[in-house]
Amino acid sequence: MCDEATSALDPTTTQSILRLLKNLNRDLGLTIVLITHEMGVVKEICNRMAIMQDGEVVEHGRVYDLFADPQEALTQEFISNVVSFEVPEETLSGCSGTIIKVTFRGTVAGEGIIGICCNRLTSREISCTVRLNTLKTDRSASSSWSCAEKLVTYKWVSTTFSNDKQMWRCCAMDFQHLINLLPDMAEAFVETMQMIGISTAVAIIIGLPLGIILFVTDRGLFWQNVILQQTLGFIVNIVRSIPYIILLVLLFPVTGLLVGTTTGPVAASVSLSVAAIPFFARIVETALRDIDKGMIEAAIATGATPWMIMKDVLFPEARSSIIQGLTLTIISLIAYSAMAGVVGGGGIGDLAIRYGHYRYDTTIMIATVVLLIVLVQVIQQIGDLIAKRVDKRT
Repeated sequence: MCDEATSALDPTTTQSILRLLKNLNRDLGLTIVLITHEMGVVKEICNRMAIMQDGEVVEHGRVYDLFADPQEALTQEFISNVVSFEVPEETLSGCSGTIIKVTFRGTVAGEGIIGICCNRLTSREISCTVRLNTLKTDRSASSSWSCAEKLVTYKWVSTTFSNDKQMWRCCAMDFQHLINLLPDMAEAFVETMQMIGISTAVAIIIGLPLGIILFVTDRGLFWQNVILQQTLGFIVNIVRSIPYIILLVLLFPVTGLLVGTTTGPVAASVSLSVAAIPFFARIVETALRDIDKGMIEAAIATGATPWMIMKDVLFPEARSSIIQGLTLTIISLIAYSAMAGVVGGGGIGDLAIRYGHYRYDTTIMIATVVLLIVLVQVIQQIGDLIAKRVDKRT
């Protein structure tokens, strides 16, 4: 039992005493009863608390619960030294309706907490108006304050979902806001192209030979090796069966080992490459299987070597299908790169998640979707054009 263990002590000594008590509790498993009137001490060290008045317990429970929602007047008085419950008069004067208090537990949020709350309130099947006021932010850390400033900078408007016109205004494009974000969008586009470029190159370098091996080692072909073919096919199928977002997380240790970090476009390229290799290999194998086997048999009958068969028969006949498959692979990588943005991969997906989803920024969400659509259409048109040019049948 510690009775006023930190009373009348300077802050440095107080922290030393609190560290000692925490160590005793952790290392020796001791239960410590702390008697104090300093709520800052209670907040830092205690798990549960009880408020006493005239020798009786008037309120008790978890420290977080009592700090977040104190019921008794005495509890509110004590805790008011640490947490403010009063809404400023200037804020109250401009408000009407119900004021909801949202208490956040912790110091860092991985999602847009305020945006999620507003979205849930305005998604009900009733007419509902949400007015957002930032009453207090912690300026103790520059990074936290920078984040808070960004939150306030982006326009949170009072939205009423009682008629279609007001809902349309909520979802309308803000072109000035879009112009301000053009540098961020340009950077995100470059990051996306960097991820796609690296992973496409790796897919061609490794996936193309792998697809050829899967084909030529099959039964009845000139490099028949059933064991090798089935082993490689089994490995390819395992990688393809893992959803990309799970594969991305599974490869974090490998990514950190190879590039020294798990965030950024280069790091995301590792998992994108691993996903693209078996995907493209199967496309190459399928393209080669569409070739008439009579042509291969005729080449063997004339004494052509395996290398000559691949160079003069397989590639010329299958190159159009392979290019179409490569186009499909690149487009799939664009979708995968957007998923990589969820876990810090950067690129257009990261921009859409951070600005569009977490902050419910309709302008940036529409802009990123349009950008992705245009990018896919351009790549598809280029791929189709090249495939037609190299097709022997046209």
